[in-house]
Amino acid sequence: SVHFDGTYVHYARTTGVNTEPLYYRRGIPCADGTIAWSAAEQVAAEAVSGFKYQYPSVSADSSGHALISYHYDKQNGAGGEGPYVTRSANSDGTWGDTPAGFPHALSIESESEWYTTVHGLTGGKIAVTFADHTDVVGVSIATYDGANWNPTVTTISNAQFGSGYSAVAESDDLHIALLTQPAFIVRLMGLVHVANEIEWLRPLPAEGVYQVRSWVEGHEETD
Repeated sequence: SVHFDGTYVHYARTTGVNTEPLYYRRGIPCADGTIAWSAAEQVAAEAVSGFKYQYPSVSADSSGHALISYHYDKQNGAGGEGPYVTRSANSDGTWGDTPAGFPHALSIESESEWYTTVHGLTGGKIAVTFADHTDVVGVSIATYDGANWNPTVTTISNAQFGSGYSAVAESDDLHIALLTQPAFIVRLMGLVHVANEIEWLRPLPAEGVYQVRSWVEGHEETD
């Protein structure tokens, strides 16, 4: 996953292999196509025996701290797996000791497959979207006000296979496009962060044909 905050490019990566850590790095893109890295590649989450990190999403909060959401996966049984978000202690490109309260579990443990996106908002606030790939459910949104997590809200419409959505933050608003089941209609919606409520903005005309490119599955497109 890659994120550009206007100054720094951030990336988070994982090997997708059991007992491997989650990695993070940031740097300044240069005019010659190189990147002036702030520090060596950092370990954002330590390796855990029998677990692997999957589908990372990276962003940065308003103070420059790195944010990474991911699926924490164990192959045999739930045992704490599910969607999580973590934050760096430092804002200089090094990770440091992960602050208290992070990693934060976004849902109760579930032997499933979760796709997430993380967004840094203003004033240290955070929004994270997450959806279950194996269940026909809506996209859930968890919001952090800088000190506490608000109650999670969920879209009325369901996203196709959990990955059929895309989200972008604008100030403290989160705009989401999702591909619904079973009619496969793309709907646009917005989340008002402070009020912590979902507002439908407009569904696209049903007679049209649309595509949502999954941010997590790369080149897969769905009509």
